[in-house]
Formats: sequence, structure tokens, C-alpha cells
Amino acid sequence: MAMGKSSVDQFFDDKVELEKESETLQRAVQVNGRYVDPWGTAHMPSLFEVLRWKMTEKNERGVRGSWKELFRLNTEELEQNLPVLTLDSTVLSSPPSDNIQVTWLGHASVLVQMDGFNILADPILNSYCGPTQLFSMTRYRPAPCNVNELPRIDAVCISHDHYDHLDVKTVKELHQRFGDQLKWYVPNGLKSWMASCGCKNAVELEWWEEAELSKKTDAEIQSHSTVKFVFTPTQHWCRRSATDKNQVLWGSWTILGSKHRFFFAGDTGYCKGFKQIGKRFGPFDFAAIPIGAYKPRWFAQFAHVDPKEAVCIHEDVQSHCSLGIHWGTFPTGKEHYMDPPKDLSEALKEKEIPEDSFFTMKHGETRLQTMGSQLEKQDDKVVGNEEYPKAVRENGIFKIPWGGTNPSGLTALKWFMTSTNRSGLPGFMVSSFYNYDNEELNTNLPVLSPNKAALNSPPPDGLQVTWIGHATVLVQMDGLNILTDPVFNSYCGMTRMVGVKRYRPLPCTVDELPDIDAVCISHNHYDHLDHTTVCDLNKKFGNKIHWYVPMGLHKWMSDCGCENVVELQWWNEHFHPKFTDQDKAVKFAFTPAQHWCRRGINDNNKVLWGSWSIIGPQHRFFFAGDTGYCHIFKQIGKRYGPFDLAAIPIGAYAPRGLMQFQHVDPQEAVEIHEDVRSNFSLGIHWGTFNLSYEHYLDPPKELSATLDRKGIPQTEFHTIKHGETKVITSEVTKQAQARRSAVVFESSH
Repeated sequence: MAMGKSSVDQFFDDKVELEKESETLQRAVQVNGRYVDPWGTAHMPSLFEVLRWKMTEKNERGVRGSWKELFRLNTEELEQNLPVLTLDSTVLSSPPSDNIQVTWLGHASVLVQMDGFNILADPILNSYCGPTQLFSMTRYRPAPCNVNELPRIDAVCISHDHYDHLDVKTVKELHQRFGDQLKWYVPNGLKSWMASCGCKNAVELEWWEEAELSKKTDAEIQSHSTVKFVFTPTQHWCRRSATDKNQVLWGSWTILGSKHRFFFAGDTGYCKGFKQIGKRFGPFDFAAIPIGAYKPRWFAQFAHVDPKEAVCIHEDVQSHCSLGIHWGTFPTGKEHYMDPPKDLSEALKEKEIPEDSFFTMKHGETRLQTMGSQLEKQDDKVVGNEEYPKAVRENGIFKIPWGGTNPSGLTALKWFMTSTNRSGLPGFMVSSFYNYDNEELNTNLPVLSPNKAALNSPPPDGLQVTWIGHATVLVQMDGLNILTDPVFNSYCGMTRMVGVKRYRPLPCTVDELPDIDAVCISHNHYDHLDHTTVCDLNKKFGNKIHWYVPMGLHKWMSDCGCENVVELQWWNEHFHPKFTDQDKAVKFAFTPAQHWCRRGINDNNKVLWGSWSIIGPQHRFFFAGDTGYCHIFKQIGKRYGPFDLAAIPIGAYAPRGLMQFQHVDPQEAVEIHEDVRSNFSLGIHWGTFNLSYEHYLDPPKELSATLDRKGIPQTEFHTIKHGETKVITSEVTKQAQARRSAVVFESSH
């Protein structure tokens, strides 16, 4: 038998591999005292091309570029489109010790707070950038703060010496305030310039060179914290005067802390160096990547990425979460000043990357990079294969990877015209349309007023569920109040006239709900996504709510005024930011279902559909949304089960020939219950809207009969009244686990 390698042998093997890799890293090239571009992917614009750009290219940016036009700015429009926030001094002075926090100060200026260090990148807090105010670009959005309003700064990183990235006034003010305690990390060739500003602590680096910064974090136990600065490549150039072209190097910064990794791209064209950075130092928790100053393309391509190339950098360096910088501050490019975030959004959609993973912020905005705002990247070997398939998207249309499609309108019409309507809703006739017999309905389907005391004080260690009606469920677990597919309207549909009336009233209004932390949307059909309800929730709870939605729904939600929208593809995961402690974190995973989407005439399947698996430190909840039966639920159970609670549809299943693809019947609902390994399941998607032809009381009856046939206790899967609250006890969980264990034992003997 061959013996394994010793740890010493392995260490030397790893060292050799690292040395081989280092030999292939692209180094900066210097010729006659000037750095040259080593990539050969594009060329730096000549003086003639600069003049051509200035004189002939159309200015589409929508803001004035020269100092003469300073007073022609439409300040009101700019304040609306690009608001500038006042820095929250409390937040900045006490950043969480176990997370990374980022504040955008405008253009490429970023304040990063990570692992006990406060780091500034390319700081410019001046009203202009240029050699003098007369010959400069005026800032069209003011700086959100001045140097004296910053928290203590430990280090400053400079990417290159262009005036919009290195400002003498800001440098001197920082030095005056923080003195020699402030460390400066700069490209090779810039140390003497820094010294002329009084900065003696400048560390000058070539590409791939490293420097460490340490400081005491606990004087009593002599504890130290260390962060490493690595100067990494970009494709750019340098100049501050007529004679110093490329005498200073340019680059990006890779900052490696004890817990977090941050990448600052500075200013760059696209090149292969980013793949090397990602391979050597990734993945990164956070990256700041330029997205502006990219038009005209023939002129800007060498030095400035466009949003599509910025997304490529995001992927190359393996960033979990990226901030778009280098836009919205100085008129440096000729694209419209609001194009960079719009083009970024389009680029993300093309690549099917959730918008939550690469975003822009307001000037002065601070974002805490908790597990909540970090989109975890899945292992490609696990996700995207046959076992855990991703949704297929062709020409902007989502398709089910295992085959099948939703019935056409003609097919649906045929089934509804030729099938018998057995819904049996009392009073539901053409002659008295929607004139329901409420007396009989009150007897068969009573609506309870929710127990406000229970909703406002759920058991701290328990799991509590309230059925609002149809697919709307309030789940209270592990410190979060979660709503699913909320419809708090008297009808579902495009308008009241063509919508489907609710035949059981709401047990409560939005105003009567407890504070809501998260809302999960399974798909965009009107009986699962209601515009009025979304607006009402947003009006009451504002940015307290995090909206978890399928791919393709972000813009619709934003148009409703929703701020914290997390758009996910199948198997993507996101941690809710309420809890920064990993022991308390609650993860939202968007999981597959077999369904379809449409709200208008021409938007068939342009939005994804799915289910939600919510994983907390103590409990697990599965929301099936709306679905036909397929094999994928076994995979969900394998990956995220067992679940303490599942909400599974049991209604809207007849006529079967029409509904089978998109809606499970009670028998198939029980299959899902077993597949996902749910300890208790609540039957939803029935008893509220008249959407199908089965009798309105059949879903719970058929469910009960199926459980009896399969020998599954009724306590594991049943329905509750509208407005009723149920606490899922540990006893229910133990009984279900014991039953499954017994089934496994019997099948193995």
C-alpha cells in the first residue's frame, strides 16, 4: 500500500507550485524609466486622439463639463437622481468587528472598514479634480463629508496618479489630521511626490509586492491585528504633467485581513490580469470596480472598462459582492451620467447574475457587508449539473431544464369550456356573479381574527405559522417575521373588473401585521404577487423589509419603491442581514419548482419561478409556492432537509389534464412532503380564490384520505383556518422523525 505524503512533503510541494505560479504572473514592464502596457490588448490614446475625442465626440452625459458651465447644472434633477447622504458618524466610528463595512464617498473614493482597520482608497474630497480649479473638472455631486468628519484612518491606498484619483489638497488635509500614524500605500514611482506633501510613511510597491500593517487591538493581552496590502495589476496609464508620462506605475489593491478580503480595482481597461488576481487571492468578500467613463468606446476602451467588462472583472476576481464606482461625480466620460448603473443592470441580466451581487450606492451611503449582503457563490461542481440544475434562459425566456411547458391559452380555454365545474361555491352563478353565500362559507371556512398577542410575541425558541389565505403565510422563526406571496387585496388580477374576487375575507390588514423582516415571492402570477399589497407593505415597513424574489423581478419591485430587493437564480443563497453573528444567521435559498410566469401579453416566462428554503440556526422552513410535481423536490430535501415546517399547495388542481403540469393535487402534495422531508406541512393554495374546477372543500378531504392510505399521521400534514396561528412543537418533529426512521429501518431489512 502506498504511503501518503507527510505534512512536510506537502508543504514543499505547495511551495513549489506557488513558485511556479509566481513565475507566470505578469510583471510591470519599464523601459527607459517609463512603464509600458504589458498586455497588448489595446493602446493608450495619443494626443491626436485626445483632441479628436474632445472636439468631435457627442456629449451624451447630461451634465455640464467645464467650469464655465458650472452654474447651468440642473441641481434639482441631480439631487433627485443622485442624492448625497450625510455620513452616519455613529456607524462609521463603531463598525462591527466581525464584518466588512463599505462607504462610497463619490467617484473612486471608498472607505473600507474591515478586521479592525479603516482604509481609504483614492480619496478625493475636493470640489474639483485637476492641477488648478481653472483647469479642472468640477464635481457635479458634492462630497458627502470633509476630512475632519471621517473616522480614524489607518491606511490610504492610491491606484495611480491621475487627478481624479490623487488630489493634493485631500492628501495634505489627511496628513494634517492624522500625521505620521497614517500609512500610505502607493505605486512605484510615487513616493517622492508623497514626501513633497509631507507624507513620510509611504510604502511604494511594484505589481504583486506585499506589505503588512499591524496594530494593537487589546493592550492588556498585547493582541495585534494585521492586514496585508498587495499591489496588483491593471491596464491603465499615468500622467500629471507634460513630461512625466508613465513614470509612475498604476494598479489595483488586494487587501487581505484576518477574516475578510477586499479588492479595489482603481481605474482600468479589461485585461487577463484579473483572472490571475482571482486565482491567487480570491474569492473576495467585497470589490470596488469602476463602471463609468467608458464612452466613446474607441477612445476609452484601453483605460476604462464599460459595465459589461466590469461584470467580467467581478467574475474573474471571484467577488461575492461588488460596488460600482468611478461614476456619478466628475464628468469624465461622454455617456449619460445615469447610464453606468443602467448598463450594469443590463449586463447582469445578460449573464443571469443577481443584481444584489453587483450594485451601486448613493454618495455617502454605508453598506454593511454581512452574510446578509454576501451572495454566496456555489460550487459549480454541485450546482448547475443534472442533480442540482439551474433554470435555462434562452433569448430572455426561462425554460424548465427537465422539459415541459405551460399550457397555451387555447389549451386552457378548451379545458375550461369542456370540463365540468364542480367548485360548488354557494351562490357562484353567472346570474349572480361573485354573489357568494357568506352564511354557508362562514360555517365551512371560518375566518379568525389573528391573535395579536401571539403574533407580537412569538415563542423565542419556537416556530409559529399563521395562514392569511391562499399562498400567504406568516412564519415566525429564529428571530425573523417572514411573509410568503402576500396578497392583502379583495381580488387578484390586473384590475378589479377582470380579476378573481376573494370568496373568504382577509383575517387582517397590512397595518395589523407585526414588523415584517422578509418577504418571499415565488413567482409573478397575480394570485401570488399583488401590486397594491407590495406598495402597502413598503409604505408601512419601508427599508426594514428585505424582498427575496426570483430572477427577472428586481425592476418590477424597484418600480414599486422597494429598496432591499434580493434577486436570485435557483440554488443561490443569501443571508438576511438582521443577524451578523454566524450562530444566529438565517439563510434564504431560492430553490426550483415546476411552474411558469406571466403578468401581461408579451412577458411569458421572462421572470423565473421557484420555491424557498429558509435555513435558520434552530429551524428550517420550506415554501413550495406554486408547482407541479417533479423530481426536484427530492434534491431540495437532500440539500436542505429535513424541514421543521413546509407550506405546500393542495388546491387548484382540476381539470387535471390542464393543471397537472403547473399545480399538484393533494396526492402529489404528500409526495412533496415526503421528498423534502418535512416534519409538519401546512396545506395552502386553496379556500380563498376560485381558480379551478374541484369542489372548494375537496383539497383538505383529499389530503386527509391520501395520508390515511399512506399510513402517515394526520398530525404531520393538515390545514388550518384563515387567520389561525399554529406553533410547531418539538413533539410533532420527533414523531415525524421517528416515523421516517422506522420506514427506513423496515425498507433496509
